[in-house]
Amino acid sequence: MRHFRLIAVCITLAVCVSLAVVPAAAGDASGSALILYDSTGPWAWLGEIYAKQLANILGHFQLAHEIAPVEGYTSGAIDSHLATFYIGSIYDNSLPRAVYCQCKDSLGSLSMIRADTIIFERR
Repeated sequence: MRHFRLIAVCITLAVCVSLAVVPAAAGDASGSALILYDSTGPWAWLGEIYAKQLANILGHFQLAHEIAPVEGYTSGAIDSHLATFYIGSIYDNSLPRAVYCQCKDSLGSLSMIRADTIIFERR
């Protein structure tokens, strides 16, 4: 139970920080948040649950959201949202190349929750 409470606190903190640092005129097309989660492997169901929990928290900010598996990411989605969250529930998950490129070049707000930083060190 303590583990889930800690995750909830971390997610809430990440949401608050991400929404606070995003400029009002960031050029966002939709004014919504993109929530990406891991959807492969034996623990994939956790990623979807974490994404739904984050969407519930975003509801308190009256911010529309889109939930999608990171494996189905299409190039340009990060820049077309006000804020983007990636919830890593799979250790050493292989992310699509488009995600790496967008994370490096994006001017938007990006929060990575429980993500393995080693995935970026290898690229």
